[in-house]
Amino acid sequence: MAKRRVKSKLASLPSELLANAVIDLTKSEKSPDFKVDMDEWMCQKEPCIVCIAGSVMAHRLGVKVIKDVIITPGSLHVEGKISHVDWMKLMWLNAQRMRIDVFYDEDPNLFKTELIKLADAYRKNKRDPFFQCTHLDWTSPE
Repeated sequence: MAKRRVKSKLASLPSELLANAVIDLTKSEKSPDFKVDMDEWMCQKEPCIVCIAGSVMAHRLGVKVIKDVIITPGSLHVEGKISHVDWMKLMWLNAQRMRIDVFYDEDPNLFKTELIKLADAYRKNKRDPFFQCTHLDWTSPE
């Protein structure tokens, strides 16, 4: 039986993906149902712990938490719940936090400000240099 192809649901441009992630991270911060911890993807505890990519999975992709299960982009992709392209985008998004000089735990607001600056830099360049040099292009049609 052929596997059903899942379409990408996340923003195509790196700048939009980062800006949307900051919005989703802010939603997680304000919700009593979530606690932000950049060392976890998305795991059900009380409250649900999420990183920046986990915030996107919860708020933008509507992934439901499962008690005592750690949810990762890879597990969602294997289960056919997200597209391969969205899996790549979430992995890329998680790596972006390492491209800025501020840790979330040190100053959450400055962390988000730096991510927005990074998004603006990508918007001006039109493309992420990492994806240019590795010949990966998630903006092309699936």
